[in-house]
Amino acid sequence: MVAKTTAEFIFPFLLFAILSLSYNFSFAWAPAGEIERAEEILEKERILRKRLKKTKKFFVRKIVVEGVSLLESEEIENIILPFQKHWFTEREILEIMDLITQAYEEKEYQKVDVEVSYQVKGDTLFIQIKERTETEKRILPLAED
Repeated sequence: MVAKTTAEFIFPFLLFAILSLSYNFSFAWAPAGEIERAEEILEKERILRKRLKKTKKFFVRKIVVEGVSLLESEEIENIILPFQKHWFTEREILEIMDLITQAYEEKEYQKVDVEVSYQVKGDTLFIQIKERTETEKRILPLAED
Protein backbone atom coordinates (compact mmCIF):
# COMPACT_ATOMS: atom_id res chain seq x y z
CA MET A 1 0.00 0.00 0.00
CA VAL A 2 1.31 3.38 -0.97
CA ALA A 3 1.09 6.16 1.60
CA LYS A 4 -0.55 9.35 0.36
CA THR A 5 1.40 12.51 0.59
CA THR A 6 -0.07 15.48 2.37
CA ALA A 7 -0.74 17.27 -0.93
CA GLU A 8 -2.60 14.27 -2.34
CA PHE A 9 -4.65 14.04 0.85
CA ILE A 10 -5.55 17.76 1.06
CA PHE A 11 -6.13 18.32 -2.69
CA PRO A 12 -9.66 16.80 -2.84
CA PHE A 13 -10.78 18.91 0.15
CA LEU A 14 -9.38 22.11 -1.35
CA LEU A 15 -10.99 21.33 -4.70
CA PHE A 16 -14.35 20.76 -3.01
CA ALA A 17 -14.02 24.02 -1.02
CA ILE A 18 -13.17 26.07 -4.11
CA LEU A 19 -16.02 24.60 -6.13
CA SER A 20 -18.44 25.13 -3.23
CA LEU A 21 -17.55 28.79 -2.95
CA SER A 22 -18.12 29.45 -6.62
CA TYR A 23 -21.37 27.48 -6.83
CA ASN A 24 -24.61 29.18 -5.84
CA PHE A 25 -26.74 26.77 -3.82
CA SER A 26 -29.97 28.70 -4.26
CA PHE A 27 -32.50 26.77 -6.26
CA ALA A 28 -34.73 29.58 -7.49
CA TRP A 29 -34.01 33.06 -8.70
CA ALA A 30 -36.60 35.81 -8.53
CA PRO A 31 -36.56 38.33 -11.35
CA ALA A 32 -35.49 41.84 -10.37
CA GLY A 33 -39.04 43.20 -10.84
CA GLU A 34 -40.46 40.70 -8.37
CA ILE A 35 -37.82 41.60 -5.78
CA GLU A 36 -38.61 45.31 -6.12
CA ARG A 37 -42.35 44.60 -5.86
CA ALA A 38 -41.79 42.49 -2.72
CA GLU A 39 -39.75 45.31 -1.18
CA GLU A 40 -42.54 47.80 -1.96
CA ILE A 41 -45.12 45.54 -0.32
CA LEU A 42 -42.94 45.10 2.77
CA GLU A 43 -42.46 48.87 3.04
CA LYS A 44 -46.22 49.48 2.78
CA GLU A 45 -46.84 46.83 5.45
CA ARG A 46 -44.25 48.46 7.74
CA ILE A 47 -45.96 51.85 7.32
CA LEU A 48 -49.40 50.34 8.06
CA ARG A 49 -48.11 48.55 11.16
CA LYS A 50 -46.59 51.81 12.39
CA ARG A 51 -49.89 53.65 11.77
CA LEU A 52 -51.84 50.94 13.62
CA LYS A 53 -49.55 51.26 16.61
CA LYS A 54 -50.21 55.00 16.71
CA THR A 55 -53.98 54.56 16.54
CA LYS A 56 -54.41 51.74 18.98
CA LYS A 57 -57.92 50.34 18.76
CA PHE A 58 -59.97 48.54 21.36
CA PHE A 59 -62.90 46.24 20.67
CA VAL A 60 -65.63 47.12 23.17
CA ARG A 61 -68.40 44.61 23.59
CA LYS A 62 -69.80 46.19 26.75
CA ILE A 63 -69.66 49.64 28.36
CA VAL A 64 -70.05 49.96 32.13
CA VAL A 65 -70.59 53.42 33.64
CA GLU A 66 -69.98 53.65 37.39
CA GLY A 67 -70.46 56.44 39.92
CA VAL A 68 -73.47 58.19 38.38
CA SER A 69 -76.04 59.38 40.92
CA LEU A 70 -77.45 62.57 39.42
CA LEU A 71 -78.40 61.28 35.95
CA GLU A 72 -81.07 58.68 35.27
CA SER A 73 -79.89 55.24 34.15
CA GLU A 74 -81.97 55.63 30.96
CA GLU A 75 -80.00 58.75 30.04
CA ILE A 76 -76.72 56.92 30.42
CA GLU A 77 -78.06 53.93 28.45
CA ASN A 78 -79.15 56.24 25.61
CA ILE A 79 -75.61 57.64 25.46
CA ILE A 80 -73.65 54.38 25.55
CA LEU A 81 -75.96 51.89 23.80
CA PRO A 82 -75.08 52.92 20.22
CA PHE A 83 -71.36 52.51 20.98
CA GLN A 84 -71.33 48.94 22.27
CA LYS A 85 -69.79 46.18 20.14
CA HIS A 86 -67.51 48.49 18.15
CA TRP A 87 -63.79 49.12 17.63
CA PHE A 88 -62.65 52.36 19.27
CA THR A 89 -59.59 54.55 19.22
CA GLU A 90 -58.71 56.46 22.35
CA ARG A 91 -60.07 59.64 20.74
CA GLU A 92 -63.48 58.00 20.20
CA ILE A 93 -63.59 56.85 23.83
CA LEU A 94 -62.90 60.44 24.90
CA GLU A 95 -65.83 61.56 22.72
CA ILE A 96 -68.15 59.19 24.62
CA MET A 97 -66.88 60.66 27.88
CA ASP A 98 -67.61 64.15 26.51
CA LEU A 99 -71.19 63.08 25.73
CA ILE A 100 -71.63 62.03 29.35
CA THR A 101 -70.22 65.36 30.55
CA GLN A 102 -72.61 67.17 28.18
CA ALA A 103 -75.52 65.28 29.74
CA TYR A 104 -74.61 66.82 33.10
CA GLU A 105 -74.40 70.27 31.52
CA GLU A 106 -77.79 69.83 29.80
CA LYS A 107 -79.34 69.00 33.18
CA GLU A 108 -77.83 72.29 34.38
CA TYR A 109 -75.89 70.81 37.26
CA GLN A 110 -73.82 73.98 37.54
CA LYS A 111 -72.69 73.28 41.09
CA VAL A 112 -71.40 69.81 40.29
CA ASP A 113 -67.85 69.16 39.19
CA VAL A 114 -67.73 65.97 37.11
CA GLU A 115 -64.52 64.06 36.60
CA VAL A 116 -64.71 61.28 34.01
CA SER A 117 -62.07 58.60 33.52
CA TYR A 118 -61.95 55.28 31.70
CA GLN A 119 -60.23 51.92 31.65
CA VAL A 120 -60.43 49.10 29.12
CA LYS A 121 -60.27 45.57 30.51
CA GLY A 122 -60.61 42.82 27.95
CA ASP A 123 -63.61 43.74 25.82
CA THR A 124 -65.27 45.94 28.47
CA LEU A 125 -64.94 49.71 28.70
CA PHE A 126 -65.32 50.98 32.27
CA ILE A 127 -66.18 54.66 32.57
CA GLN A 128 -65.82 56.04 36.09
CA ILE A 129 -67.71 59.20 37.08
CA LYS A 130 -66.75 61.25 40.14
CA GLU A 131 -69.39 63.81 41.03
CA ARG A 132 -68.38 66.53 43.48
CA THR A 133 -70.76 69.25 44.59
CA GLU A 134 -69.72 72.77 45.66
CA THR A 135 -69.91 71.78 49.34
CA GLU A 136 -67.71 68.74 48.79
CA LYS A 137 -65.17 70.95 46.98
CA ARG A 138 -65.08 73.40 49.89
CA ILE A 139 -64.52 70.80 52.62
CA LEU A 140 -61.53 69.19 50.93
CA PRO A 141 -58.54 69.49 53.30
CA LEU A 142 -55.95 72.10 52.48
CA ALA A 143 -52.41 70.97 51.93
CA GLU A 144 -50.30 71.54 55.04
CA ASP A 145 -46.89 73.16 54.67
